[in-house]
Amino acid sequence: MNKRLVIMFSAIAAVIVIVVVCCVLFMVGSVGVETVIGLELTDEQEAGVIAVSGISKGQSVFSVDESASASAIEKAYPTLAVVTIERIFPNKVDIKIASRTGVVAVAIEDADYYAVVDRDLKIVGFAQAGELDSRSLSLLEGYAVSGSDEQLLGAFLDRKSAGWLYEVIDGAEQCRLTGVRLGEFAPRIVYARAEEGQGDGHVTVVTVSGCDLVLPLGGDVSEHFVGAYSALDARFTHEGGPLDTDGTLRLGEDGWVFTPAA
Repeated sequence: MNKRLVIMFSAIAAVIVIVVVCCVLFMVGSVGVETVIGLELTDEQEAGVIAVSGISKGQSVFSVDESASASAIEKAYPTLAVVTIERIFPNKVDIKIASRTGVVAVAIEDADYYAVVDRDLKIVGFAQAGELDSRSLSLLEGYAVSGSDEQLLGAFLDRKSAGWLYEVIDGAEQCRLTGVRLGEFAPRIVYARAEEGQGDGHVTVVTVSGCDLVLPLGGDVSEHFVGAYSALDARFTHEGGPLDTDGTLRLGEDGWVFTPAA
């Protein structure tokens, strides 16, 4: 065998060795589940999360499909949210999990209980009428969902018909009314769909202060929430002392206008 062939076969052998070593080095050796503060999972639940993720020991870390794994986990566990799926080289995968917090209770057609919806408009559970106050859920009126428990649990509200609710929650979060704090501030949210020839419709946020925030559905509803909330706050922080808050705040041509209760 001439020298050139020896060099060629040596090079091929070296490449094969490198490929084999890399394949072994970057095979998933462990899959872990990490939870955010306040969430605890049992060993059985952690094992279940790993199982439904589709990530298994022995596969290449480069073949892990984070998006598909996250979707599979959230479908199997509707009350959980996948924060991240991180590949830690050379051979570890960590799944970070958070809990979904119910914010709004939505009526279910032909049922005497409610679907519990989180900030992403995902249905994460159910609640009886008597549980709404204890769970600090805002009761949504004027909008309902339909379907069996199996169909609803884990499903998302239609963004085309309920995008305004997402914006209401987003506006509340901008005002630091996150999670159950929205329900503590506003026990009811009333949706009034636009009638033909009657404008864009509106959402009324019924607050514990006695002042209802009437948010037009035209434009950015989250921005309307922030503006109305600021106007309400200004009535409490007025230099001469708190102003009357029994009434409504509506958006006028020159800003938010307060109308006292009759």
